[in-house]
Amino acid sequence: MKQMLSCILASMLFLAACTKTSVAPSSVQAPAASAEDNSIASRPSNTELLTGQKWLFKKYYVDFVDSTNPGKLIYKLGGTNNREDLSKNRIQYNADHTFSQTDAAGVTVSGTWMFTNDAETIISQTTDAGTEVRTIVALGRKRYAYVNYATAEFALMGPVQ
Repeated sequence: MKQMLSCILASMLFLAACTKTSVAPSSVQAPAASAEDNSIASRPSNTELLTGQKWLFKKYYVDFVDSTNPGKLIYKLGGTNNREDLSKNRIQYNADHTFSQTDAAGVTVSGTWMFTNDAETIISQTTDAGTEVRTIVALGRKRYAYVNYATAEFALMGPVQ
């Protein structure tokens, strides 16, 4: 009986030592999202893409018909047989809906621009010389392609490096 009483007493001491205590969780935080993660989560608007940099011509076509027949290539960046030299042409769209465009002669023209549709794919550009309408066919951080149906021109632009 003495042995049994000793066993019960030892068990009670053991159980008393094993009581639950309140432990605060450690303050471990999830790693911050990288810029790349954020870009995947939310695509920039066309306004943000268009105004994010200054653009230059990579290719320029006249007599545009459609995507299977872009017309005659008259300028290619780095090309040797260009009909026109557009290497100095630049355009900068600003978030306040103004823009400035430098032509081949180095003359800069300023004006206003706006999207004319909810999808932000049609741009109306106005200067003292008049209004030009461009339909965006591709737009990203490194590519801006448009068609001017009124003048049958197609342009592929890239950011100025």
